[in-house]
Amino acid sequence: MRAGLSANPDQFFIGGHYVTKPLWDRLRFQPTVEAGFGDDRTVVAFGMEFGYWMPISPGWQAYVGAGPAMNLISGNGKHGDDVGPGLNVFAGIGLRSGLFFEMKVGAFDSPDFKLAAGYTFR
Repeated sequence: MRAGLSANPDQFFIGGHYVTKPLWDRLRFQPTVEAGFGDDRTVVAFGMEFGYWMPISPGWQAYVGAGPAMNLISGNGKHGDDVGPGLNVFAGIGLRSGLFFEMKVGAFDSPDFKLAAGYTFR
């Protein structure tokens, strides 16, 4: 479960994600789906992201990663409907219990910047 704010488009978003066990060393697959609302459009983003997790203290972990995205954009007024590719690069910090905070930078049709907070159920 995740929620946050994005810039360009300026939106509030909610969504979900899944984080796998390590695939190799500390690399995990973490697909996401998010729905953003505001700025006269709705954006539904599907991310196929990989993150590299690093322990920083007994209770905290940091992670960095990247991955492609598919963005479904439904516009009102001056913006039309579209499907476009995206690329996301992100960094975050999280408690082993599940709480996390994340920053994401996007390219192509992904929002330019996102700040998120959420919880990973284990």
